[in-house]
Amino acid sequence: MSEARAREGIDKVTINLIVKRTKEEREVLADIRSRIRRVVSFFRSSTKATEKLILAQERMGKQPLKLIQEVDTRWNSTHDMLQRFIDLK
Repeated sequence: MSEARAREGIDKVTINLIVKRTKEEREVLADIRSRIRRVVSFFRSSTKATEKLILAQERMGKQPLKLIQEVDTRWNSTHDMLQRFIDLK
């Protein structure tokens, strides 16, 4: 592995750690994130709830979208999860 490639990997790890630590240190943001994670986990684990969510979106004339689950190893997944939650509001 070249030095530049190794540095790129280290930089990604560093960014991930910074984002994770920032999320944990901001109590209000951590609470909101935690609540949304629980809602997303519920819908991801319940096919009936997911079906109802899709039907509600269709009744409102919107394109059905699923909620996105945050993944600790993907630093942008928190943004994706929060954005989709807002989009489905």
